[in-house]
Amino acid sequence: MKVTVDLDNGLWMSGCHVKCNRITGNEERSTCPFKYMQLSFTIGMANSGPRSPTPDDFDLTAILKSGVPGGFWPSDGVVLAVARGKDGKIVSRKVYKSTSTHAYKKSIEGLEEKPLQGVKDLCLLSNFSPCGDCAEKLCEWSAQNEGVCVSIRFAHLHNIHVRVHKVAEDNALGLRKLVEEGVQLKALSDYDWLQLLMIDRGFAAKDEWIAKRKQVDEKNQKDLEEILQSTSLDETLEKMRLY
Repeated sequence: MKVTVDLDNGLWMSGCHVKCNRITGNEERSTCPFKYMQLSFTIGMANSGPRSPTPDDFDLTAILKSGVPGGFWPSDGVVLAVARGKDGKIVSRKVYKSTSTHAYKKSIEGLEEKPLQGVKDLCLLSNFSPCGDCAEKLCEWSAQNEGVCVSIRFAHLHNIHVRVHKVAEDNALGLRKLVEEGVQLKALSDYDWLQLLMIDRGFAAKDEWIAKRKQVDEKNQKDLEEILQSTSLDETLEKMRLY
């Protein structure tokens, strides 16, 4: 199966649950014909608009295998930040990688240094969920930019399953604060992968990795929901501890 999509005017993970139901709403998602096994694309790229990230900018293999049994543990965090204007068109698409400063914090600092005019939607996609400190930075920016719908998609929960309880607790509380601030926070899903894989026309995901990825994504979402809904966070994190 081949699918032709115009990325610059298309559906790149646009919007939060309330404002853009065509992407994140349960009804629309349930009728989406694209599943994990249908990941072969022919991309129709627009001649104008921001440059799409290349595989060198955003390592799709690292994202695909992040947190998957038999895969590997990425040494660095990477964030793809996509900003859209009132008309739904992409006004900025940038990649940030963790160094001494985490990628999420870099993405917000970039927006603070060079504010974008007329932004209504900011989507951050990463191989990790935000840590507690990055969550604080994201919450501050969101509070100062109430008119912007912020959403986050991640491939792996960052340091939630660790033995050091204080680290896991700080990160879990950060996730809760993000949701309280109105940030839409979700694990990657089949629809998100459809959009993500568009940035590399030659990327080929083997069926075995697609199947593994689906299992991990579903577990990530389940664990996230438990963290957000738990009335006893200590007990929840204790049950989730893996190492």
